Amino acid sequence: MKKLIMILVAGALLVSCKWNGDFTITGEVDGFGVFDSVSIETIDGSYFSSSVSDKGSFELKGNVTEPTNAILFVDGDTPIMSLFIDGSSIKISGNIDEGILIASGTPANNAYNAYSKIEDELSERYDDAQSDEERQDIEQNIDDLQIKTIDENNNLFGLAMIATSATLTGKEMIAKLDLFSVELQNTAVGKKVRELAEIKMKVDVGSSYIEIVLPDKDGNEIKLSDYVGKGYVLVDFWASWCGYCLQELPYLKDSYAKYHERGFEIFGVSIDRDKDAWIKAIENNQMTWVHTGTVMNPATSVTEDYSVSGVPSNFLIDKEGKIVAKNLRGKQLAEKLNQLLGE
Repeated sequence: MKKLIMILVAGALLVSCKWNGDFTITGEVDGFGVFDSVSIETIDGSYFSSSVSDKGSFELKGNVTEPTNAILFVDGDTPIMSLFIDGSSIKISGNIDEGILIASGTPANNAYNAYSKIEDELSERYDDAQSDEERQDIEQNIDDLQIKTIDENNNLFGLAMIATSATLTGKEMIAKLDLFSVELQNTAVGKKVRELAEIKMKVDVGSSYIEIVLPDKDGNEIKLSDYVGKGYVLVDFWASWCGYCLQELPYLKDSYAKYHERGFEIFGVSIDRDKDAWIKAIENNQMTWVHTGTVMNPATSVTEDYSVSGVPSNFLIDKEGKIVAKNLRGKQLAEKLNQLLGE
């Protein structure tokens, strides 16, 4: 009987300790005193606001129905950072003038901070790397860090990381998602991750390509299907402002020069919002392959169709219209083409 009473008491404590959705966000941010108000908007559109003191401090209270992510705004319409609302007490600190803002105090926010510190260090090493081998090793370290972070964080940040991983296939995303608590899976974030995973499954290796119809820089409609079936086509998502994309250009140019006459084509899809910057990058870098841009058709769903969450991102399509490889980096493209087409 004593054991039963202890179990019942423990269960009651667990229920009473469960977060009820009430939260308080307090801020002590250098440079915030110039703003009149601070507000957040959650993924479901809920809105909460507070005034800011002359010293840059604020206290914002509210209630959410489930763990969620949110955007922090100042003076109503200027977004300055994203954060997770997955606990009762969140602290915002930093210096707005230096662009340093940190949310802490809950499992997801703390996990994000720990991850960002390591990723920033790896990114700095990548920028300073002197060889392709060193850069590829660092890219692998970043990929491994993402998977490790997902596996070690059964919280909102771990959940969100599933959606941003470039290495996970759609099936692998769902397998990871299924390991999270049912509560998290049923949040708006969890449902969005599952939706993205199901979309990504449609462009996993072995799947048929999805048609792309976009204008070129002159407004002429270009179809991917006009190139599929003639050889191997690399659908390359990129942007002129993307440093990693520009670092891939020497490898793209070398592969194009070597294999284009043997049926290899590159179908570029720029996600630039600035048409002039896009065209200038093509011309300055002598990118002589096929180019289309979402800036010419902002309503296009091409990035959603191919589950592109970041650039660079690419898909190699064979003569039968099947995706045979994804996200080939550096020498990997030439190695794959050599495997498929020979030296």
